[in-house]
Amino acid sequence: MRNGKLMGSGKETVIRSFLRRNLPSTVEVGRGFVLTPSGCSTQQDVLIFKSSSPLLFRDGDLVFITPDALVAAFEIKSRVDASRLTEAVEKLTATIRLLALPSRLDRMFGLFAFESTVAPAKIHEIIHHAADANVNHVIDLLCLGTRTLSVLPTVVGAPTSFREPLRPIFCTT
Repeated sequence: MRNGKLMGSGKETVIRSFLRRNLPSTVEVGRGFVLTPSGCSTQQDVLIFKSSSPLLFRDGDLVFITPDALVAAFEIKSRVDASRLTEAVEKLTATIRLLALPSRLDRMFGLFAFESTVAPAKIHEIIHHAADANVNHVIDLLCLGTRTLSVLPTVVGAPTSFREPLRPIFCTT
């Protein structure tokens, strides 16, 4: 019998382990929550945070951190269709909004899915809708399966407003 939650959890663990082995010692990797004066994020599958910042709580991989400690947050999915992609992107966008960062240049938000059935045009629509016409709320990185890697405009020079269309950069094989 296949258990989707258990399989997803295993993939998250593999990615966190890979990141731990390959990132510099100035950052740590876990899963958990970001707490702000205005509230708490939903659980993030992968949190990359500054080693030098104090933690509010830690139990194994589970951490509670403050916004100043956050370097990156990622959602990890085994498989996404349009509905699951929408949920994951909206979850990340809600965390971005909660943090109310004056600048996004030193934070990254992304989504990795091992399999996807979502067409590139639909990806654009989902990301644009979730950002609610605010370029500061756009996620930075989207990796769907083995064929699509999207580096979104917040990384490569975002438009100043949504008057210009959002144009992710798609790399496909």
